[in-house]
Amino acid sequence: MNILLVSEWYYPEIGGVATVVSELAKKYVSLGHNVYILTSKIPRNAVNYEVINDVKVYRTIFFERERGPSKWLVRPFFHALKFYKNLVIEKKIDIIHHHYCKWIGLYTFLIKKMLDIPILLTMHGTDYNYLPYNSLFFKHIIPFLVNKFDAVTVVSNDGKRKIQKLKKITKKISVVYNGIEPDLDYTKVNRLNNIKITDNYFISIGVLIKRKGFDLIIKAFKTIAVKYPDVKYIIIGGGPELKNLMNLVKENNLVNRVIFTGYLKNNEIIPIIKNAKFLIHAPKEEPFGIVLLEAMIFNKAVFASRVGGIPEIIVDNVTGKLFKPNSVISIMNIIDYAMTNPIKLDKFGNAGRKRVLEKFNWNIIARDYLDIYHKILY
Repeated sequence: MNILLVSEWYYPEIGGVATVVSELAKKYVSLGHNVYILTSKIPRNAVNYEVINDVKVYRTIFFERERGPSKWLVRPFFHALKFYKNLVIEKKIDIIHHHYCKWIGLYTFLIKKMLDIPILLTMHGTDYNYLPYNSLFFKHIIPFLVNKFDAVTVVSNDGKRKIQKLKKITKKISVVYNGIEPDLDYTKVNRLNNIKITDNYFISIGVLIKRKGFDLIIKAFKTIAVKYPDVKYIIIGGGPELKNLMNLVKENNLVNRVIFTGYLKNNEIIPIIKNAKFLIHAPKEEPFGIVLLEAMIFNKAVFASRVGGIPEIIVDNVTGKLFKPNSVISIMNIIDYAMTNPIKLDKFGNAGRKRVLEKFNWNIIARDYLDIYHKILY
């Protein structure tokens, strides 16, 4: 099968959507399919074409973002649409799997109109989760696109419930979870970015943006740091809130206790995860939460806000614990609980790995998507 995955985000961009597209592409190739990726040329110096893990990656400029919204559909539109159409025709694409329901979805809609090609739309949460319910895009554009494509999936039942609030949607919505590779490779190291792998620490992973709640964890750690003088908190990731978070650490006299690694490659992250006590994740909203799976696959207990799709990953008091969102006191209590219950951490971690292998690994998820492709095609 010739499969085209369309995504606004892909390497060298990072994030949940880029990870999903990358992992699906690798699985499809291993199963003998021809896989192509069409993505945005972000950053602008990214190459137009390259082959990554036997996947052919094409980049084009969909929107001139730096020029302002008024020119989004002027300069690049016809060039990008022509590029998209020619790619589908030349590679004899059998099916398009479009990820993320935002403006690029309009390109895919037009391709369907022109070429009558089967299309699966996967909505990842950030494409609808942070839009006001009364916004133009949420009330009109999303229902329009959802109803026009052949099949639609979301990554959690929580997401499905939110989408179904839109009365204009008539299309059946299916749930296919995100996942993680069960056999991850990693580099064995003793020290990385000023971190001694033998240190006593817990971790968080993610893009440093306000809604991820890193500030709440830092504030909670401040209240309990004296009780555990040898414990450190490691934050893996980068983003626009880095400066503010670093200032917060300084204000709370935690400079030697909280470590920012910046962006790391997967094989650099894994040794840090494997030697951590546990992972804590405190978003104010979260459509899914791949970072939880990244810890669970390595037998780590996970503690997270009871929001969005997270309760579909963490079984409370079995693979970890859920806590009240946006609550410094709840996070403080969770850290204290984790540090004083090592036997529980082991039990949570073992149960978590088992759950990931049974429900959230890419071998299962790739087959689920391929089943949907076949239903659309045949």
